[in-house]
Amino acid sequence: MPASASGLPAHAAPLLAQVHYCSVECQRKHWGVGGHKAVCKARQAVRNAAVVEDTAPVRATGVPTTSPHASSAAPKRRGHQSGTCFICLGNDPTPIQSGCGCRGDGGLAHVECRVEVAVHDQQLATAGKEMMPWERCRTCGQLFVGAMQLGLSSALWHRSRDLPEKSSVRLAAAVGFGKALINNGKSSEAEPFLRASVAAAERAWGPNSPVVMSILSILGEALLDLGQIEQDDAKLHEAALLFARTRAVFMSVFGSEHEMTAGSATNLAEVLNLLDRTDEACPLYREALATYMRVGGAQYIQTLICALNLANALSSIGELDAATVLFAEHLPTAKRVLGPEHMTTLQMARSCAMNLRRLGQLADAEAMLVETLATQKRVCGREHPDTQDTAYRLGLVRKDIAQAHRANNSV
Repeated sequence: MPASASGLPAHAAPLLAQVHYCSVECQRKHWGVGGHKAVCKARQAVRNAAVVEDTAPVRATGVPTTSPHASSAAPKRRGHQSGTCFICLGNDPTPIQSGCGCRGDGGLAHVECRVEVAVHDQQLATAGKEMMPWERCRTCGQLFVGAMQLGLSSALWHRSRDLPEKSSVRLAAAVGFGKALINNGKSSEAEPFLRASVAAAERAWGPNSPVVMSILSILGEALLDLGQIEQDDAKLHEAALLFARTRAVFMSVFGSEHEMTAGSATNLAEVLNLLDRTDEACPLYREALATYMRVGGAQYIQTLICALNLANALSSIGELDAATVLFAEHLPTAKRVLGPEHMTTLQMARSCAMNLRRLGQLADAEAMLVETLATQKRVCGREHPDTQDTAYRLGLVRKDIAQAHRANNSV
């Protein structure tokens, strides 16, 4: 917290020039065990490399707000200006949205700056939570998505890939990178990477280990994605076999109420739906949704994702009213909990719009798709598969509207 806000004097560190703490207790903790000296040394290294004077503050956690990305030609700033990275306060290169729950300029950051923060926070994390700084925003607590997720997971994998195959950090890095590739439309790159990761995990833990099943589930997601894109039923059938296998193992190891079991049921339902076996898919979705509600509640992200999948399945087979109930219940929750810029919120809004289209509510569908597309262009970029899919669906709705106008004018 800045000194002017806390009423406390700022400590003038000789290398950092200015440090703000929210309390005397916080200052003592940072000087004692919080890594103040290490931060000072790192800050001095940045200064020597840039050969510029820099008086950027340090947050109470001890993470320096200066990055090699800060331009030496840029004017000094006393606060976060619009369009700048909230960590280093620089805008060269242009920062990107973090895709978490932080709004507007508060979510803008350089990937490299987020990496620096994650490395620092990982060193201070308690046992079992070492990966959280790479996956979740420390401010809003939400998962990173989009380009930021891919950048952070790629950096973590390259830092971890030479660790022993049985290393939990290496495993988490592989899982995170595989998921990020899929989420960012790179399933063709994810498939060989995940097959290699499965082989490594089998050597380390055995072929039927839950660890191996976790990676197989992600491989199944890549195959499912590629099966849709390439219209390859062989990949879809392989994905179905993988999901059925992982569900059986998770059911045996964890029981029916565990979220890993629910996740495998959801994955199996999705591929069955794509194989035109929606009547088999919907009971699996309902089973998983009930489990997620009991485990995490209505605000749990897996609850929201499963509700979205079930609503899509119901809408596709003409159960539009049932789908409408699910969208009405869960879309406001997604906007409130995850934020309007989160990938899941945007996907749910797009699906809700297509359900409105099937109901004949074309004007409402168009308005929702226009808003969703504008947000996706800003957060994900114009080339992202989700952005392009929304643009395509908006085109379909506008074609329906034009046909309706022509029909009305001909009467």
